[in-house]
Amino acid sequence: MISKKRIDELLSYDEETGEFTWFQLRGNRRNPAGYQDKQGYIRIRIDNIYYAAHRLVWFYKTGAWPVDQIDHKNRERDDNRFSNLREADNQLNCQNRTLSKRSKTGCKGVHLSPYYDDRWIATISRDGRLCHLGTFYVLDEAIAARKQAEIDEGYIDAV
Repeated sequence: MISKKRIDELLSYDEETGEFTWFQLRGNRRNPAGYQDKQGYIRIRIDNIYYAAHRLVWFYKTGAWPVDQIDHKNRERDDNRFSNLREADNQLNCQNRTLSKRSKTGCKGVHLSPYYDDRWIATISRDGRLCHLGTFYVLDEAIAARKQAEIDEGYIDAV
């Protein structure tokens, strides 16, 4: 693994943009480090090893490699500002996914009941298990229950 000293020798990190640039000049300007892969993440090659830029940022700012995954809070995979990153397990990272194109409610975890045509069901995943939050006659109440559960679970910040 790369050391912080080696990163400091080769790269500069811009806090505002979240971008690494090479110290070595090309012409009269500094080049951005890395490239965007097919999934949209920035990858940087240092000493013949490819690193995900978001993991490098985490290491650079905290001094420790992330234990599990790094989640981009705003879901922008190339936005590597430290304020946009958080250490996450798989469950938290999955909770921050975008809404399915097939959603009819506009809210994750809320769907029309298969048993009653006029009722909405709200659910959330806890520790790998699907938890029922309630059955509602009004869609807005089901969405509110789901949003409150996301806040309670720490998936999103209270606004």
